[in-house]
Amino acid sequence: NWLGRGVKREPVIALLGGDDGLRFYRSLTQNLPRLLVPGGRFYFEMGIIAPMVEDLFRTAGYDDIEMLNDLSGWPRVMVGRLPR
Repeated sequence: NWLGRGVKREPVIALLGGDDGLRFYRSLTQNLPRLLVPGGRFYFEMGIIAPMVEDLFRTAGYDDIEMLNDLSGWPRVMVGRLPR
């Protein structure tokens, strides 16, 4: 099987990101306003697509976007806030 053990534990939605890997995050940009109060904070863990996800959320108008690096120095967690 071509999938590693760690990948087999990932939710299926995390593996079906569309042509550019951003399908799930595009959905979040549209649905977060229904899930959080205005000004509510969110935190997402991600991997190599972190810069693209950051651009997506900035373009969608989310505030206070910040990327936090993991112990190896790679962007790993995106922190942001819904507009008020």
